[in-house]
Amino acid sequence: MSFGVTIAFIAAVLGATAAILCPSIIAAQQIASGSGADVAAWVQAVGAILAIVAGFATLAIQTILQRKAADEERRAIAEAACLLAFDALETVSDRLENALTPPDETKLLSLQGNRTTEMVSAMREFDTSRLPATLLSDFIRVRTHVYAINEKITEVYDSEEKRPGRKSREKSERRKRFVSTIRARSNAIELFNHLQTSGTAYGLERKDVSTGPHLANYINELRDYVAASSTEQ
Repeated sequence: MSFGVTIAFIAAVLGATAAILCPSIIAAQQIASGSGADVAAWVQAVGAILAIVAGFATLAIQTILQRKAADEERRAIAEAACLLAFDALETVSDRLENALTPPDETKLLSLQGNRTTEMVSAMREFDTSRLPATLLSDFIRVRTHVYAINEKITEVYDSEEKRPGRKSREKSERRKRFVSTIRARSNAIELFNHLQTSGTAYGLERKDVSTGPHLANYINELRDYVAASSTEQ
């Protein structure tokens, strides 16, 4: 409940209390004097005041409930966006892990590319107009990175299939072709973590994107290579 809504609710309660208490004191004095006409007038006045107080209190309660419903809707939308981004990163990471797995260890995952494409489509179809402004930029940028990673993997696979005579050579060079893809994934995870940080304002729990063993080894190799190159310079 916001501070303004809380103040409105307290004001409503105090107003209702004052509206009932003051006429009651006056009525007590009038009844004591034995004036029947005054008592009738008092009853009519109290009825009018109570009607006003009831209307004011109802409005205050409706405002609180509407604000609560709006907060819950924003939380649900924020949670959906974060979960969708997480699932998309998990799926594309699994596909990249499989692409970096040696041929003799590669599992048959023919639908992996389709699943990743579906996740990208789901992110594109997500109604960002309802997304809180603090989450909008990061969500869109994560979506762009996931799409780029998936497209690069597809491009590598397609080029290997189109040149069957050079398939073995193409596979041996596959790791070199994924350097930019690894960087895109790192940027996507950084953006996703920032998205989650913004999402904590809505009570969302943080999640860590998993990294398979072959993907982790490749990331370490690239890190060592960059470190060695920097030292030589």
